Amino acid sequence: MKGHTLYDNVVCMFLRPIFQFLRSAQSKRISELKQCETEAKEMEKQYRKLVTKDIELVLLRNNTDYYDCFLMKKILSDIEKYNQHCSI
Repeated sequence: MKGHTLYDNVVCMFLRPIFQFLRSAQSKRISELKQCETEAKEMEKQYRKLVTKDIELVLLRNNTDYYDCFLMKKILSDIEKYNQHCSI
């Protein structure tokens, strides 16, 4: 199974509902904070910035834990070997 297929059909399937839940919870928090106008405006600005992004984009930009994964090091090593082989 390809990694992109796994990501699209399994990982995102679980993350989308969580993302939507967190989005609605944040929206509710913002509406409750309308009493504190300045805090609410700042939170709303940050929330709008987040909402305009797609979940996949947020994950890709914010998730860098894979750099420490041994598989990532193997992939980079394989790419380097391939590049050396092609340059001969």
